[in-house]
Amino acid sequence: MSDKHSYVGQLLIAMPSLIDPEFSHSVSLICEHSPERGTMSIILNHPLSMTLQELIQQSSIDTPDHFDDHSLVRAGGPVGMDHGFILHDSDSQRWPSTIPISSSLSLCASNDILFDIAHNQGPRNCIAVVGYSGWSPGQLESEIADNYWLTADVDNTFIFNTPTSDQWHHAGKLLGIDLNLLNSNVGHA
Repeated sequence: MSDKHSYVGQLLIAMPSLIDPEFSHSVSLICEHSPERGTMSIILNHPLSMTLQELIQQSSIDTPDHFDDHSLVRAGGPVGMDHGFILHDSDSQRWPSTIPISSSLSLCASNDILFDIAHNQGPRNCIAVVGYSGWSPGQLESEIADNYWLTADVDNTFIFNTPTSDQWHHAGKLLGIDLNLLNSNVGHA
């Protein structure tokens, strides 16, 4: 990989041959990628049974009586399951600990954003995530070369409007392929 190539802001799509239970049929958003620090992503399509409302209540944030958000929190990956993030569309407001992913997406780890969401002052679109996935420098590039992953450009419509149960199939369609038709016995030429 050249130093100029970065996967930040791209989808990481599990190939059918990837049978690891944490990543099978997963679709992740790459949030950080550098030759020095490695790669960090959050899985988008593994919902938990916890709702955003429950997460905010567990964070001891006072919520107005009218707050009622039952969107499911996602399991972002097997690392740091005690760390929460809000993936949101970028707008004029910035919260502490916000990492820009692209011109239209940001990732925030601040409780301030949870307070604002509970009080209808948060971002228009957001997903709550617990945990993340990480690779050491060069590890992801090696796994891509070994046909464990595909990468694709993405837009906010896919991230915020595609049901989690459909994201893996739709991610393949972004590349013009049906992932179910790929042979899991791939090799190198």
